[in-house]
Amino acid sequence: MADFVTDYLQMCNIDQSEAPAIYHRWVCLSIMGAYLGRDCWINFGIGLIYPNQYIMLMGSPGTRKGSAMGPGKRLLKTVGYSRFSADKTSKERFLMDMKQFDNVAGLEDLENLTMDAPAESYIMSGEFTDFVGQGNMEFITMLTNLWDNLDKYKQPKITGKSVEVEKPTVNLLGGNTPDGFALAFPPEALGNGFLSRTLLIHADPTSNRIAWPEA
Repeated sequence: MADFVTDYLQMCNIDQSEAPAIYHRWVCLSIMGAYLGRDCWINFGIGLIYPNQYIMLMGSPGTRKGSAMGPGKRLLKTVGYSRFSADKTSKERFLMDMKQFDNVAGLEDLENLTMDAPAESYIMSGEFTDFVGQGNMEFITMLTNLWDNLDKYKQPKITGKSVEVEKPTVNLLGGNTPDGFALAFPPEALGNGFLSRTLLIHADPTSNRIAWPEA
């Protein structure tokens, strides 16, 4: 793993990057967790710890949070990873998108939606508040539950249909400013549990301004 991290940071040319080096390091760890999914774990008592993580890159506007995420997302796409969430979605749509459907013309004809394989989703949003919405406690609470890698998550009566997600596995890499963070997480979110599961990575803007970055 150490060799991969070193190679990744060299690829990002962190000494000449406008994004802070700490952002690149945590993006690297995040994409590894998303790629591994439930294929890798640590035995922990009677349970298992999987490598999924909730990471929030924090900083003032112009700290290049999205720029740090770009190389990681392109690398995952290059190796065939495709379980990215939508850029903006609702709680119900997010659950439906986690499921995989083969040769299904539409959702309207299904009484219940089920699947056997692990359902994975990678939330990668440079503007996390745009993704989750302002003060959307229902969505935040659901993400809090999904962090625990449940064996099954069932949401009854979505547009008249129930959605049962087997082995939901969620990774989150978001970007936010202090003002955006306050909009996304109202005061009641402090006791929700989401923030205790989320790594907040703060950085100040770098002084690097690269007009024509090296390939």
